[in-house]
Amino acid sequence: MIGRQTAARHNTVDVWMRLQGLSPSVQDAEEADLGTEMFRICGYFQQSGGRGVTLLVYHSPVDSQQKSLQLKAHPQNAEGPFYVRNGECMACGAPEVQAPTLMSHDERGHCFFIRQPSTKDQTDEAILGLWASCCGAVRYKGQNREILTRLSAQGLAEQCDYQLDEAPKRIVRNCLRFEFQAAELEKGKSAIANEIMNFFARSLTAQFGDVRDFQCSAGSSSFCYEWGGDSEPHPHSIIFILEAQNEREWLLRMLRNENATAAFAISTHKAVRRDSRFRQVQWFSEQEWQKGENGVSCPY
Repeated sequence: MIGRQTAARHNTVDVWMRLQGLSPSVQDAEEADLGTEMFRICGYFQQSGGRGVTLLVYHSPVDSQQKSLQLKAHPQNAEGPFYVRNGECMACGAPEVQAPTLMSHDERGHCFFIRQPSTKDQTDEAILGLWASCCGAVRYKGQNREILTRLSAQGLAEQCDYQLDEAPKRIVRNCLRFEFQAAELEKGKSAIANEIMNFFARSLTAQFGDVRDFQCSAGSSSFCYEWGGDSEPHPHSIIFILEAQNEREWLLRMLRNENATAAFAISTHKAVRRDSRFRQVQWFSEQEWQKGENGVSCPY
């Protein structure tokens, strides 16, 4: 038997990053109807006999009524591989924020997919919807190996109805390599590094938290980002380090907080995609970078 992971698997920054952009009333859960306590779900593996993919069939140990409920997608969910299991949504609003063109919610705040992805960007958006699901109600029942691999690499294999026989372990991609087109081409390396680091610092402080120990030079620049100090005994922190690779390329690394890296990588990726100065964006895990392996265009 395989126990289902609960909402407690996400740490504080995940929740903060996933709730960014919500109205204050939803952030404070004033509008969220959480309903009954989250279902306890178990499952078992059953071989599907097809190309190294295993079907994970879920059932409820509680009673037949809940079992029937758990096996069904939300009635308004668009037909297709991405779905929200009916009755499990906690009405947090986070998946809809991450997948705004694909997801909506009913009058009770229960989310569902209004349409299925049809492009690469929409598939990326759907994957973010799964990642943002604090209770794991947002799921994937397709058998596309690339999507299953990406979800497994994000630690989301338990939200897939089908499992790869050799699924990758969670990959933390904390290294961002890119080319940067400065506004003034005659700027020196130190000035360009300062421009880049100020861009990242501003994109973070626009959300929450504070930038500490900002240092900038031509060779290496860094700052520490802290959050949560007002509500917790000790603040959380993550270190951003920028290094020049050659005349055109730069490497940004996020260190010392592996649990929070996925949220910051997603936020950073969105920021650089909106700014035309950043080009040839590639993401790596620390191990991939040290081994000289190829990067990927998206951290999730």
